[in-house]
Amino acid sequence: MEKSSYRSLLITLLLFSMMGIGAYGQEQKVIPPFEFTFGPRIGVIALNQSVSEFTQSVNKIFPGDVYIPVLSIFGVNFEQRILLGETNNQFIFHEVLYILGLEQSIFIPSAAMLIGYRDQSGFEFGFGPSLSIESISVVVAVGYTFSFSGVHIPIDLSFRIPSRNNTAAISLSTGFNFTYENQ
Repeated sequence: MEKSSYRSLLITLLLFSMMGIGAYGQEQKVIPPFEFTFGPRIGVIALNQSVSEFTQSVNKIFPGDVYIPVLSIFGVNFEQRILLGETNNQFIFHEVLYILGLEQSIFIPSAAMLIGYRDQSGFEFGFGPSLSIESISVVVAVGYTFSFSGVHIPIDLSFRIPSRNNTAAISLSTGFNFTYENQ
């Protein structure tokens, strides 16, 4: 990664953390020690490939067309939250099942499992493996979750670390999660 990319990532992290500073003085909702949430996700992913490189890799599965390396994301998110002590900070286990590329009439299933942290302001980050029909990779994500009356609205920016089998990719996703309460 170039120095400018590291600087951009650092600035993004600082901006997200500063967004939550005002929330510390406000009354915080009491969060249960363990919480399960789920809900839909949508977004977009951009792959660091040329149109010809991407078309060549997709044509192995879906032959006969030209494909653009910018794809839609549709999916479902499952999240387990574990409260940290007396704070409203949480460890997060986050599983996402995605379908990529529907706007180009292709169907690329993908899944990710992230382990992360969310502070009481809503700032979050995590990392973990991602699996698609083409490869296995590692994803790093940073974001912010807004919470209103049991509905959680995450906005996450993810980066797929390039490896020997795949190129870098960046995605932006959002959606909403509900808290599952077994009564």
